[in-house]
Amino acid sequence: MKTSINSGSKPARIFIVALAMVIGVVSVSVAQELPAFKQIPGTEYGWHEIAVTLAPGGNYKLVQDKIFSVVNGVYEQYRDRIERQLGGIERQIEIQLKSPTPDAKLQLSDTGAEFVVRYPVDIRTASDIDERVTRAVVDLMDRDAELKSAIVGLPKIRAAIKG
Repeated sequence: MKTSINSGSKPARIFIVALAMVIGVVSVSVAQELPAFKQIPGTEYGWHEIAVTLAPGGNYKLVQDKIFSVVNGVYEQYRDRIERQLGGIERQIEIQLKSPTPDAKLQLSDTGAEFVVRYPVDIRTASDIDERVTRAVVDLMDRDAELKSAIVGLPKIRAAIKG
C-alpha cells in the first residue's frame, strides 16, 4: 500500500472516490440507527419520561401500576391543551390523529431493570409539568413503603424521543 497520493494519478482518484463512498455508507448506517423525530407543524408538545430502577426481587407490577397511575393523574390536568393542539391540526389537514397519551414499558439499562413512563408535555410548561410529576411520584414513594422498597434510588426525569 502506498503512503503518498499523487493527485493527478488515476489510482488516487479511485481511492478518494472509494473512501468517500465508504464514509457515505457509514454515515447513512449511523443515521439510520439514531431515533428520528419530527414535530407535527402547529403542535407545541414534546415527550418526557420518568424512570425508576427496580430493586432485585422488587414487586415490578406494583411499581408499574402505581407510578403509571400517578403520571396519568398529572397528565389529566393538562390533557386538554395537548388535545386542542391536535384538534387544530386535524381541522387543517382533515386527517384524524391519535391523541398522545402516556405509555409505559419495562426495559433493561446499565443500572438494572428500569420502569419508564413517557408522557407528552406542553413545551411552554414542560418544567412545571416535570415538577408536578416528580412531586407526585416522590410523595407516593414516601407514603407507600412497599413501593419504596421496590425501587432503587430516586426517579429520573429526562427528555425523550418517542418512536
